[in-house]
Amino acid sequence: MAMGLVAMKPKSKVLVIASDIARYELGSPGESTQGCGAVAFTVSVNPRLLTIDPEAGFYADDVMDFWRPNYLSEALVDGKYSTLVYIKALQESWKQYAAESGRALDDFARFCYHIPFTRMAAKAHQKLAKGISDEALQRVIGESLGYSRSAGNCYAASLYVGLCSLLDNATENLSGKRIGLYSYGSGCVGEFFSGVVQKDYCDVLFNEEHQAMLAGRTGLTFQQYEDIYNYGIPTDGGEYTFPQYRTGPFRFAGMRKHKRIYEMA
Repeated sequence: MAMGLVAMKPKSKVLVIASDIARYELGSPGESTQGCGAVAFTVSVNPRLLTIDPEAGFYADDVMDFWRPNYLSEALVDGKYSTLVYIKALQESWKQYAAESGRALDDFARFCYHIPFTRMAAKAHQKLAKGISDEALQRVIGESLGYSRSAGNCYAASLYVGLCSLLDNATENLSGKRIGLYSYGSGCVGEFFSGVVQKDYCDVLFNEEHQAMLAGRTGLTFQQYEDIYNYGIPTDGGEYTFPQYRTGPFRFAGMRKHKRIYEMA
């Protein structure tokens, strides 16, 4: 949608924010893959990081591999089934992309995947590049997995966390190289698309800022984690002021007149 708007109105820029709610029931099999995080970037006619190719492949199906019912605040997931659906969506969207673009896997320098857990990206690429060696697999996806290994799942943001990790940590200059990108959402929709890294991309990276964000995190005890998990957001319509946690530049301060109140920390 952002690319379409920019194509029609080249002077416009679109701010894209990828975020999600990720919450599993305590003690459930999926609890270890929950997480939180967000990525923001702009789409414009003169990109500084990546030019997105016009070709894309898509796959959609009506499946119940992962979802959050209206009556629950926690997600439900069938882990093994979800893995199979993820891979099928990848294979089908890649087929469409390859037919439309005429490109083969060898035309890409690196690949970035939706990363519910880092092993999923490895499994996915092994399905596309049958017989790939462990060394070659590490070369084409390894640098994209670093931030996810440290921060965990970010759901809607995970592909772009992977792209950040790749551009920040690549051992070779990727200027002019094509990157394969696979985005997935349970339920399900998969998209394979691609982009070419721009010439001076290294000059506009936020590598140091990203490292500082990761280094500045606060560790929690298991009891603290459970306390925060069970704290919840009131749903009775009352007015509340929340504890002044100062873990970022902004905080969720409370609720007044049925509105969420945010303020600078």
